[in-house]
Amino acid sequence: MKRTMSSNRGSVSGKTITALVIFILFLLFLLQNSADVDIRFLFWKVTMSRTVLLFGSLSVGCVIGILVGWEIFGRRKGQTDTPRNESGNE
Repeated sequence: MKRTMSSNRGSVSGKTITALVIFILFLLFLLQNSADVDIRFLFWKVTMSRTVLLFGSLSVGCVIGILVGWEIFGRRKGQTDTPRNESGNE
């Protein structure tokens, strides 16, 4: 009896390739925008590299996107937000 094993060890998904290409393009964008910028907010003034500002903005956006995604898709998978009786009896 001959057994053939199919392995997915060497294959890379399309999502992974797309994410890698976007990440490389973003890194190139960061490297080309390294000038210092002044950031003013109310009474504060901060001078920092544009690279740090862009990377920080991307990081905050990714964290917010992940949290919102968990909230939205978590409810779709059966976690409904049903109101309960105040007496505790269902």
